[in-house]
Amino acid sequence: MPVFISELNSGPSTLQFESYLYNAVFWAEYVARMSTIPQVKAVGVAELDLGNSYNQGTIRAVDDFEDYLEAEVQKNPKYSTNTATNLDTQFVFYYSTCALAMEIANQAINDSTGTWTTAVYGSPAVPILGYDGNPVPAVYAQGYQVNSGTRYLLITNKSGAPVPVAIEAQGNLLETTLQVPYISNSSDTAENTATDQNNVQIVTTSSANPITIGPYSVTRVQW
Repeated sequence: MPVFISELNSGPSTLQFESYLYNAVFWAEYVARMSTIPQVKAVGVAELDLGNSYNQGTIRAVDDFEDYLEAEVQKNPKYSTNTATNLDTQFVFYYSTCALAMEIANQAINDSTGTWTTAVYGSPAVPILGYDGNPVPAVYAQGYQVNSGTRYLLITNKSGAPVPVAIEAQGNLLETTLQVPYISNSSDTAENTATDQNNVQIVTTSSANPITIGPYSVTRVQW
């Protein structure tokens, strides 16, 4: 039975949490976990763009001109405009933390032809609410293979502290230069806003192994 998961993150529209970095970490880890299940064919997130009265928009607008456009329709029910050319509706867009997290995760997941059996040892723990109340590992990782020979390792860190990670492949410490794009912030409530559009942004570095992954982070390691 094929499984298609639609409208991930479709919760209360005004929940501020939906724009936070911690939610972005959740998105990336959830999609990565689902990618290992053969029956799951796709996971869709909601929504690509929504009005600014919602916090679910993956891509956000500095001004959505909602009040202006509604007022014009009130004056003239037949009102129509091409917002791309109307000087009164010059949209400026920016990426939410969730959009950036999925940009990192999607390259590993969507470019891959298969997953590698992946295990994490020695992760610190983080507390949870609900379920059995027991702490869970802060670090999750999943490896991916691409036909070209490229390999990806997607790593999430749900803790507020950096974590050193030594990567082993087939039982041996990986000895090569790694490309490491990531998002990270010391605050789990970090977000991008109309007035601070780049508070969280993708940083790309190269590193030898072991690496250190940042607090509240989504990291793609590739070699």
